[in-house]
Amino acid sequence: MLEVQRGRGTFVNPPDAWSSLDVLVRASARGSSPGGVAERLLEARRMVEVGAVQLAAVRRSAEHLEQMRACIAEMLAASVEGDVDLFVEADMAFHDTIMRASGNVFVPFLLEPFGALLVEARRQTSAVPQIQRNAIAEHERIVDAVRGGDPERARDAMESHMAQTQADLRVHVLGAERAEERA
Repeated sequence: MLEVQRGRGTFVNPPDAWSSLDVLVRASARGSSPGGVAERLLEARRMVEVGAVQLAAVRRSAEHLEQMRACIAEMLAASVEGDVDLFVEADMAFHDTIMRASGNVFVPFLLEPFGALLVEARRQTSAVPQIQRNAIAEHERIVDAVRGGDPERARDAMESHMAQTQADLRVHVLGAERAEERA
């Protein structure tokens, strides 16, 4: 993050030259609009989770499928109760199960540095009941594809989920924020 030039001083490097992911994540959280961070996180999630779900489709166990179904049931119950925190927790657990079901020990750790930002971004979107309904439906499609063992179908289901999430973010969250700014 810093460059020390002997005899001249210490200078802050531009963000694209930073080598610490932790510092970059914290700076992004402070320096960008919440929507900008949420969209960048969604891009990173898409790159990782689409590949993970393809692996999960061929490597998952019956226990992984059971855990995914339990997460969806928890999301549904949380939605009915209006419990956003429980909804987010179940949503995160669903995606974590897919990462573990990939059968690659490295995959579950790929998004770990973004933990707090991912939770906050999901809280932001999951506060909207329509987004909750959309997420539940998309998760059910993902489970069906993973259960079927077809990596292409699983990829398409996860791509659909990520596209729906991005559309929901733009319409329901960022659109509302922009409307508030204009008022």
